[in-house]
Amino acid sequence: MILVLLPILGPSAIRTPEYRAFPIVMPAISLLSLNVLGKMGFAALSGFEYVAILAGECHSPAKTIGRSVMISAPVTLMMIVGTSSVLASLARKT
Repeated sequence: MILVLLPILGPSAIRTPEYRAFPIVMPAISLLSLNVLGKMGFAALSGFEYVAILAGECHSPAKTIGRSVMISAPVTLMMIVGTSSVLASLARKT
């Protein structure tokens, strides 16, 4: 909780002149960035197969999968906000 409140309550503790929680920047197009994009896309799209397998094995798939999304969404949001606040509180080396 302290990490989430750090950029809001302690702007003097942040070493960066401005705080952007989620800067959206297009990466440079190179073979490395295309490789990473391909791996991330493959991993993201292969998860659909496992959802279908899970739905076939559950007694009530709509309720079970819906409940799992409701539980995992806040946890994922907390991880994203926590990571963002840690990155905002670190000094930039560039």
